[in-house]
Parts: sequence; C-alpha cells; structure tokens
Amino acid sequence: MRCRDPELPAFASPACSLDYDAMKQVQQLRKALDSLDSWLCPPATLSTYSGLLRHCCQLRALAEGKRVHAHIIRSGLSRHLFLGNQLVNMYGRCGSLKDAQTTFNQMLERDTSSWNSLISAYVRHGRDSGAFQLFQQMQKEGVKPDEVTFVCILNAAQTLVQGKHVHAFVTESGCESNIKVATALLKMYAKCGSLEDAIEIFQKMEHKDLVCWTSMIVAYCQNDNGGMALKLFKEMLQEGVEPDEITFVSVLNACTSPALLAQGKMIHTRIMKSNLGSDVALGTALVNMYGKCGSWEDALAIFKNMPNRDVISWTAMITAYTQNGHGKAALQLFEQMLQEGLKPNKVTFVTIFDACANSAFLEEGRLIHARIADSEEESDVVVGTAILNMYSKCGNLEDAQKMFNRISERDVVLWNSIINTYCQHGHGRVALQLFGLMQYAGTTPNSVTFLSILSACSHSGFVDEGCHYFSSEKAYHGMTLTDHHYSCLIDLLSRGGLLDEAEDFLSTAPFQPSPAIWMTLLGACRIYGDFERGKRIAEQLLQLSSQDPAAYVALSNMYAAAGRWDDVANVRKLMADRHLKKQRGSTTIEINKMLHEFAGNELQKQERLVQ
Repeated sequence: MRCRDPELPAFASPACSLDYDAMKQVQQLRKALDSLDSWLCPPATLSTYSGLLRHCCQLRALAEGKRVHAHIIRSGLSRHLFLGNQLVNMYGRCGSLKDAQTTFNQMLERDTSSWNSLISAYVRHGRDSGAFQLFQQMQKEGVKPDEVTFVCILNAAQTLVQGKHVHAFVTESGCESNIKVATALLKMYAKCGSLEDAIEIFQKMEHKDLVCWTSMIVAYCQNDNGGMALKLFKEMLQEGVEPDEITFVSVLNACTSPALLAQGKMIHTRIMKSNLGSDVALGTALVNMYGKCGSWEDALAIFKNMPNRDVISWTAMITAYTQNGHGKAALQLFEQMLQEGLKPNKVTFVTIFDACANSAFLEEGRLIHARIADSEEESDVVVGTAILNMYSKCGNLEDAQKMFNRISERDVVLWNSIINTYCQHGHGRVALQLFGLMQYAGTTPNSVTFLSILSACSHSGFVDEGCHYFSSEKAYHGMTLTDHHYSCLIDLLSRGGLLDEAEDFLSTAPFQPSPAIWMTLLGACRIYGDFERGKRIAEQLLQLSSQDPAAYVALSNMYAAAGRWDDVANVRKLMADRHLKKQRGSTTIEINKMLHEFAGNELQKQERLVQ
C-alpha cells in the first residue's frame, strides 16, 4: 500500500475517484495551469490548449478543465472550431452536461464533430431521448452524420422503432459496411430483442473482428440462446480469432445449467492456458458459471483462489450458495464479507434476502432487514421487492404488506410481487383489488401481472372475471399471449367445471399444448367424473409424453375412480414394461437445525444439517 505524498492534497474529481498515479498527474496539470497564469509565460498555442484539454478528459478533472476554458477565452481562441469541439467533449466526459450544452450553444460555427461530442455527452449521462432530439435537430440543420454519429446514437436506441429509424439513415449514407457501425447495429437489435435482425447484420459482415464475434455471442446470451452462443464461440476459435477477457466473460454467461457444465469446464481450461486466470471479472464469471451449473464446490474453489475479490465476486459466491440450496453457507459468507469491510451492493442484498426466503432462515432475514431499515438500500424498489418476497415465501403476509407500504416509488415488479403474494395466500379478491389500484396509480401491467391475476381467479373460482382479464390482455393491452396464459385459463375453466369450454378452447390454441396443460384438464375430468373425456385426453397425453409416469398415474386414477380395476392393472403393467415408477411424495421438517426428510410413511435415514 502506497503512502500518500504529503505535498499532494486529497483530491477527488467530481466524475471519479482518482488513485495515487492520477493524483500525481493532476498535480502536474495544476502546475502547468499555474505557469500559464504567470505574466512571464509566453502566450499559449492552440496545441498547448488542446493537450491540456486532453489531459483533463483523461483525468476527469472538471475544475482544471474550467480553468483551461477560462484561459482560452482570455486568449481570444474561444471561437476556434477545433477547441470548441474539445471543450464540449471535455465537459461531457467530466460529468457536466450543462456546461457541454452551454459551450455548444455559444459556438458560432459547428460541424459534425461538434454534434457528435454533444450527442455523446447526452448518451453518457443516460439522456437517450435528448440524444435522439439532437440527432433529429442535426439533420434539420443540414449537418450530415458520420460513422461516429451512428455508433453513438445506436447506443441510445431504446426501442426497435428508434433503432430501425437510425438503420435507414445508415443504409442511405452507405455506412452499413463500416465494421464499427455494423457492430453497433448488431448490439442495438440484440438489446431491442430482435435476434433475427442481429444475426442478419452479423452474417452480412465481410470482415469480422473480435468485437463483432463477442457482440454476437452477447446477443445470443441476451436472448436466452446459450447453445448458439457456445456454438458461435467454437466457430470463432476455428476462424483463428483469439478471445479476450470480455469474450470469455460473455461465453461463460451462456453456461447456465448442469447440462452445460462440461462445456463450461472446457472454457475454464482455455482461460487458464491464456494466462488470464487472475482477472477479477473472469474469476467472478467462473464463480457464476459453476454456481448456475450446480457445482458450488468448483465455484468455491475459484473464489478462494482469486488473488483479488471485490463486492461483485463475493456476491457471485453468495449467489452460488443460494442457487444450490445452501442458505446457511450464504449467510455465513455474507457475514464474512461484512467483517472484511466490504459494503454490500443492491445485488448482494437481493441475493441474501433470496437466501432467507425459507422459514428456517426468517429470523436471519429479519436481522439483515433491521440493519438497513430506513436506509437508502431499503427504499430501493429492487431491494424492497426482494424483502417483500422473502416475507411472502416465509408465509408472513403482514410483514410483506408492511414492506410494500414503505416503498414510495413502485414499479410493475413490486406490484406483481404483492399481487402474487395475496394470490399465493388464497386472497384472490384482494389480489384483484390491488390490480385495480396498480392501474389507478398509473403502472402498466405486463404479462407476469396477468399470470398472477389469472391464477388468483382460478384458485378463487372467479371464472367470469378470469375470462374477462384474459380477453383484455390482447384487446386492451396489446400483449402477446403465451402458453402460460393459456394454461392458466384452462386451469380456470377446468376448476369451474366448464370442461367443454376448456377442451374447445385448447383445440383452438395457437400452439401445440404441452403435456402439463393436458394434465390440468385430465385432473379436472377425474374430479368431475367425466370418464369418457378423461380417457380420450389421457390417451392423447400418452402419445405426447410416453415416458412421463404422471400421465400413467392420472389414467390409472381415472380407472380406479370408475371401479375399472382390470384397466388399472393394465396401466400399471404398461408402466412396469416401460420401466416407469411413480415418484413418491416427500417433505422435510427442521428440528434443532437438522433437516429430516419423509417420503411416504418412512423416515429417510439420511439426515443433514440445515445448509
């Protein structure tokens, strides 16, 4: 650890925290500016001011940048186009969008670079709509955009409509073949959910660099297509393109299930051969990969061997424990992280409250909640939603409602959580009332909201209301209905005894019904004694899912309910011939920090500590 130079005052730029080396550079910059203040110093040249502004950008030194600006005004060079562009760029990079805009407005002459600098400043500050307004104003004033403009404005596109609008200008300008513009188009389409367009852009590229390959891998991952991301990674290697840290992190994100563990290990081996194993981001990505693939032991080994660990690394390991059902270990690691002086971030809190979403760890969750009560963390809607979900999953409806009441800024996810909480606790009418309040508050429901509402109607017997909400999804809210929505409606009609309507509706569904949906209708046939319909559905179900023992059990139960024991015996013989067994139900209870598992009427001999 370096000692601070006693001659250097503590310094922190408004835009970032500077380390020791940067502080030395700022000190040198200040000395250069002090020399300019001396009347003995000859007048500064254009190149001198340009160099000083570049240093201010690199160091994010806003105060020093303003001093340079003042010198430029006194020197009479403030009307120079090149310096004006550099000043707009400097203010944008140093965190002062207001000064960047003011400087831009005062420029007597502006070119494409001037507009690019201001648009870039808006994008950097998250003012995407403002950036698009500037892009449109630029065209009205007859200023032709270039490759830099297109790359910058494509990064600001938040909707597919905006992105396609810019794409049309790119094609018209002939910049589509530019590799940086093409890559920006690819990223835009992936971010806006149009994977097909992203693939088309990628395939049209004549020359692909590492950034292009990595962007396409990220695009597949963003659209939940890890298999294609891994396939593309192999193609990239075959083309002789060597991956870097960003590529490895991206492709590791594609390994999200135990079935992909072997491929994740092969990527790990390649990382070690590339001598990149000490990179913090890569180490964290490996911990994440092993955790998602169910190998928390490998995740722990990586975590322990990391030479440097930040809060993201710690959170990744806590998440790995949580995902694999080791809540106790997650809590212990969280405490260790606090003891080592690391401050949890939003993701850490979300993860640890998820670990506590089990009645065995409710008290630990309460203690963590108490630590951040009335703080900025608790008021964050994402963290607040995680706390609400914890209380809900632990069966504590009262505390879940209290948490909801404490959060003033409510998004659709928070509303969905409280609606689903009441739905799961059997309060369907309250869930529908909350749905009305959500819309009254101006929050637009999404597909998850309607799944909860349909489920509430189904479990509460509100058939007419459920059918109304199902119809309104597409008619009034313009949502694309998924198989999950159809499944909820089938469940609603089946529970209500409307088996004719359920079967007719299922026959007109715009997709191939899954075995789970047919099982829902089959269960209703058994409850309502509709043997003939149940037999027909069961036979169709066996054709769809011949290796699922649940279908055979359901058919056997149907025959048993009708007293057709010969048919019951035939179904069981068919199961035996196909080597299928009914899975026994099981449950666990905690006694003195020990989990005891029951299956059927037998106590399992294996007892384990609560993890």
